[in-house]
This record gives sequence, structure tokens and C-alpha cells, in this order.
Amino acid sequence: MFKQVMKVTTIALALSSFTASGEEFIDLFTDDQALVQVVNTTGSNFAPGANIIGGQRDIQVTAGDDVRASAEVLNDQLLIASSDLGGSGNKNFNVTVQWDGGDSASTLDTDGLGGIDFSGLTGFSADILSSDGSGSFDITIYDMSANMATISLPFIPVAAMSPQSFTIPFALFTGLNALLDLSSIGSIQLSLDGVGDTDIRVAAINAVPEPSGIALMGLSLLGLAVAARKKNRA
Repeated sequence: MFKQVMKVTTIALALSSFTASGEEFIDLFTDDQALVQVVNTTGSNFAPGANIIGGQRDIQVTAGDDVRASAEVLNDQLLIASSDLGGSGNKNFNVTVQWDGGDSASTLDTDGLGGIDFSGLTGFSADILSSDGSGSFDITIYDMSANMATISLPFIPVAAMSPQSFTIPFALFTGLNALLDLSSIGSIQLSLDGVGDTDIRVAAINAVPEPSGIALMGLSLLGLAVAARKKNRA
């Protein structure tokens, strides 16, 4: 179905501290979205908003039989939480957030954004208010020609008293898939996989120009494994 898929399974984030001008919002999380909370099933909903790229955000939550997982947008924050229910069952959960236009569905519309231009920008900036637990998250970009690239990253603990901003360069995506056209973005997806007790609060996700100053605080390569596979569109 897709022209090319490339994936990095574990890398580090560049920690940045800056005030950028000319940034493009992905989601400011100022548009509330109702709670999705599940145990041993999947639930989803969507929310429209003026401060959401493409005008709509889709959230889907899946949980095993021994974990309660939830996601909502409230008080200008994306809130993701899970609770270990204490048994010996499946404690895995997934939260997927999609920015793919006004499709009102949890199935990803890969060209739903209609070709948004990120070519003059440097990367994603995520403002994390707090984060704990164990797991990983994938960020996937699709262009209007169905080219895609996925970056996988580990959870990074963030103390509530010390919120942090992280930058994920677009060069990581285009470096893996040279066919990905940043001038014609069709959709963006964030997929988080965790286990047991987890709490994450995100204040905003933006696409930003090159920062005037980047603090490469503890920047390190945790390990890089790249797997590539090609498929032709049906």
C-alpha cells in the first residue's frame, strides 16, 4: 500500500531550550477532548478545534485485561494515564493520537491534511510537563504520495517541577526516507505503547524553525537500529 517505510527503533532526543518565531502549531491542546478510558478493549473519539492542525484530533486507547488506560485533553494539556490493576494479566496499553483532517474516524486518513508545507521548518517541538512509566512512542509522518517515515523513541522521565521541551528534527525522518516530501504533508500520527502505571502530560506540539540556541544537554545516541521495507501501492 505504501511506497516506502523506514523505522528507527531507539534514538535519543535533542533537548532544547528556546523561544522560536514562525513556528506552526500541530496541537496546542487548548481544544478539549472527552475522556477515553478502557480496560481490556479499545475506545476512541475525536474533537474539532481551531488550534489543531487540520481542524480535528482523533484519539484511540487500547488496554489489556489488567490495566486501565485513558487519554483526554483538558486544561490545555494532553493527559495520558494508566493504572496497573494488580493481577497477572496483560498490562500493555496503547494511545494513538492522529492529526489527519476532519475524517471523524480512528482509521488514519494518510492524505487528510491535504499537503501542509513543513519544508521551511526544522522539526517537531514537544512541551512535556511531566512523564513517568516505561514504554516507547512512535511518530509517523505521511506525505500526499503515501511515502512515510516512523521514528521510535523511549519514554524520557520528566519531573513535574521541571517541565522540558524536546526537539525531534525532521532530518531524522527524511534521512531515513528520502522520498518523504516535507512540503506536502498528508498526516501525522503519535502512537504510545506502555506497560503498567504511567502518567504523561503534554502542553503543546509544534513544528518549529531552527532554534536560535539549542542546549544539547545529555544528547547521546542510545542505539540505532534501522529496518527498511518497501511495498508498492496496491
